[in-house]
Amino acid sequence: MTITEGLQEIKTLMKRIEKKREFVKGYLWRMNQIRDPHEAHGGSQEVVRKERQAIKDLEDNIVDLRRRIAEANAKTQVTVSGITKTIADWIIWRREIASPRKRFLEAMYSRIQSAREQATQKGIQIVNSELQAGGGDLIINVNEKDLAFEIEKTEDILSTLDGQLSMKNATISI
Repeated sequence: MTITEGLQEIKTLMKRIEKKREFVKGYLWRMNQIRDPHEAHGGSQEVVRKERQAIKDLEDNIVDLRRRIAEANAKTQVTVSGITKTIADWIIWRREIASPRKRFLEAMYSRIQSAREQATQKGIQIVNSELQAGGGDLIINVNEKDLAFEIEKTEDILSTLDGQLSMKNATISI
């Protein structure tokens, strides 16, 4: 089974669990005067007990699949834009790092551009080093070319990463 198949199996198991839970909720109690609809199968108590055990077994299957997927992700490396990380690390990077990083870099770029525009309107000279600066000059403390490259590289990684992960998920066995 591949990771992709495992993830699909988890979705299927979750649907089956939900149906079984709904079934169990429907037979939690009955009035004594009403005939037990599961009498032929050992009674509603027995049917509910078996269904609850089936739910537990399905839940255990999900845990097993998730563990196997996590193990495969922790072992398998992927290279994106010259950076090699395990799939597990790439997933964490995408979920927790990528968006805040991209917003931060874009905010830096935007603030520099805004400062440039204001300085230009006021006739203030813009320099990249304190050594070149005069008393009223605006000093840019970031290499703008490097910043633009970093923004572009982050966007490139994000655009490439999902395809790489999908391809690996379709080929890695768990």
